[in-house]
Amino acid sequence: MRLVVFSLLMIPLVVGCEDGKSTDENEECFSNDDCPDGQICIISHDHEGDDHDHGGACEDYEADADADADADADADADAPIDWSADLDVNHSFMASVDGSPIFRTYLAHLLGTGASLPWLDTDLVCVEVRNTSDAEATFEVTAALNPYTTESSVLLTLDADETASECMSAAVIPASGLYDLEAPTSAELAVRVTETTTSTAVASFSESIGVSSKNDMFFSVDDAFAWDSVTVFVNPHADGLSAIIPDIEGYSLEGSVGSDPYGRPGANYMPAVGYALTPMLYTTTAGGHDPETLFLEAGETVETTLASSGTVRMNVMSTSTYEAWAAGYGVDPGGWEYGDGDLAHTFTAPSTGDYHFIVSNPTAETITVGHIRTWTRLENAKDVLGMVYDYFQDMDFVYSSLIGSYYDTAQYVRLPSEVLDDGAGNCVDASVVFASILEAIGMEPTIDIIPGHAMVSVKVSPESSRVLSVETTLIGSGTSFDDAVSAGTSSLIDAEYHHAVNVLDLRESGITPMP
Repeated sequence: MRLVVFSLLMIPLVVGCEDGKSTDENEECFSNDDCPDGQICIISHDHEGDDHDHGGACEDYEADADADADADADADADAPIDWSADLDVNHSFMASVDGSPIFRTYLAHLLGTGASLPWLDTDLVCVEVRNTSDAEATFEVTAALNPYTTESSVLLTLDADETASECMSAAVIPASGLYDLEAPTSAELAVRVTETTTSTAVASFSESIGVSSKNDMFFSVDDAFAWDSVTVFVNPHADGLSAIIPDIEGYSLEGSVGSDPYGRPGANYMPAVGYALTPMLYTTTAGGHDPETLFLEAGETVETTLASSGTVRMNVMSTSTYEAWAAGYGVDPGGWEYGDGDLAHTFTAPSTGDYHFIVSNPTAETITVGHIRTWTRLENAKDVLGMVYDYFQDMDFVYSSLIGSYYDTAQYVRLPSEVLDDGAGNCVDASVVFASILEAIGMEPTIDIIPGHAMVSVKVSPESSRVLSVETTLIGSGTSFDDAVSAGTSSLIDAEYHHAVNVLDLRESGITPMP
């Protein structure tokens, strides 16, 4: 009996001493060694003044803390993000009239082309978006001018509180009727910002925008001189234009300008002209010679062929030499070329200016001389511009006063097809239709802007700085082409300021005709 009791008392001692660690988390511990793996001993009841240690309890301290942290993270991850953004919109393409934005219909076809001039920005709008959410977000930004343009869009990925700017364009919807507008109207400029993962709309902008008619051309935009924009009205492919060009070319001295009108000088000949020269010595001032003054550009060549009934001579003189020789000052210019019956003469201008071509009779007998020569570049330009002028003169084209624009900073401009249909136009309208025809046949026109007025000019040659100008408002008055050229030249000389709208240069800058 005593033996059995002893054995029972020993059992707990053997079990409790295994590995030297407690297996009961409620037992008192004095160090981490007294606790199972993964637990630590927390002694929390020492008393000040005690001279011995009190035990503590084994706890899963770190495991509990990690679990709490994981639980908090899971809760944060499951919580929905409050997506939000700030939006700011700038009217890039618009003109400002009395502080209100106006969509310029006549330039709408240039949206998105990238053409850049002081008076033109081809973006519909520029937006600034700030991500006011607490997390990175990808936003889709859309913009459209309803109902006239397509909707454009762009994606912006922004960190929290990050800001980005983007300019956006759009394309005109052909069936929208925008290019048929004969009076101003309005449209809705709509911009939206959407968070892409949840399709949450986070910001929007909507504004009623004025829309100009197709004929309103703004000559001033944000204090920028914008007369160059008249180029979009110049259209070599305008309705009805190709049908009348053969009739217009019929007014040329040659009946046609060909495929390369700038290639005619030096290749084609002026009609034959006859001269009857009285006997003279070359230093005699009275009779005996016939001068012809020609404007030539540096490097320009003129070929002359003379056919005479006797000996004839020819020379080309500068203005000062000719005046001294003709005045009988005994100046011998030298350089005479003689021919007995026939004479071929070639002259190349060393510099730009006036040259005097002298056909002279060095004999004591009266002779008859016929001569032909190649065209000069200036004469070629006169032939082309003159044929257009004479065509409209004969079709009884009349000057009509300005059609008022709805806007103070705009000019109402007729399209070439409208000018042809009406048979009338003001100075801008006539200049636009002249320039359209000149561009169509291969010449380089300019529209000249002076205070309160406009005229049309044509470059004498592609490389030339000289132009030939004509006053189109004299059409229908019976004024001859030469007098209209004189009037145009005088207007340019007397103008307080002059701005040349070079159509070819603007085409190369991306300014194309309005559809």
